[in-house]
Amino acid sequence: SGAISVTEDVTGSNNAITNTISGATTITGTITLLSDNNTVTNTSSGAGDKTFSVNLPAANGNTISNAFTGTGVQTSNLTVTGTGSKVDYGLTSSGPSVANVTLSNVIGAATAAAKVRVNQTGGGATSLSLVVDGGAFTMGSSLSGGAGILINQTSADAIMDIATTPGANGYTISLSQ
Repeated sequence: SGAISVTEDVTGSNNAITNTISGATTITGTITLLSDNNTVTNTSSGAGDKTFSVNLPAANGNTISNAFTGTGVQTSNLTVTGTGSKVDYGLTSSGPSVANVTLSNVIGAATAAAKVRVNQTGGGATSLSLVVDGGAFTMGSSLSGGAGILINQTSADAIMDIATTPGANGYTISLSQ
């Protein structure tokens, strides 16, 4: 119990980083990936407020998964700003949640079409802020195989704020609210 804070800067490649936290009154995790081909899994449960922030300033081929259960405000931040960054991102949140996703020049992990999946199933105030600047890269022009951006919000109070600039090869967004 109590407040837990985790800060990780990852410089080596091909790592599996797993953070599983439960029972804390508050959780704050900040993970910065400075290298390629890493898998980051953040899981938190319990009654406290939870925040995980993952930053990729210049990393490629990374897979990021944030999964929240329990109560308390659940916040997930993903910022990808590297040129041609490859990413596969998934967020699952079952409580009131805030998702902030900023993508720039993103392509898929391991040269596949990029995947961004946000599944907010909690009731109450649920919000998503999504900013996509496609640049010279693609996130997939169809939703086959999960490529592109798939957003699901089930709360009657859900809010989406989306700003997109298509990539050179385009991408597809599926919104369900």
